[in-house]
Amino acid sequence: MVALVTLMALLVPFLMVVLLVAALAVALMVALVTSLMVLVGVLLMVSLVITINKDTKVPNACLFTINKEDHTLGNIIKSQLLKDPQVLFAGYKVPHPLEHKIIIRVQTTPDYSPQEAFTNAITDLISELSLLEERFRVAIKDKQEGIE
Repeated sequence: MVALVTLMALLVPFLMVVLLVAALAVALMVALVTSLMVLVGVLLMVSLVITINKDTKVPNACLFTINKEDHTLGNIIKSQLLKDPQVLFAGYKVPHPLEHKIIIRVQTTPDYSPQEAFTNAITDLISELSLLEERFRVAIKDKQEGIE
């Protein structure tokens, strides 16, 4: 009985830390999904937050400048773009650490526009992150029900 109480005393703080980390991860995913949804809304509304410039040096390429974003969103969008077989090149940069914007360069095959590739990448990211969030919430719920 003493061993069981000792084991429980050790497990409770560990499980509380696990739940805290899980809650923080859910909050981070919700923030990322929200940010991507806002980005799609902005892209579809052609707001001033995103500017699209045709790249004159490279055929079938565009530069997407997204204000008030950083490496987090730039890297995830670039990675999603590179999964598309019709995207020949995708990269991003932050022009300067004091400038809060990213510039994403996308080059596609001639029969596929960079704008279409960008929109599809954002839509796919939202779907993937929503699914991940849902599965994570189910796993947390299952874990909590297993504890009680």
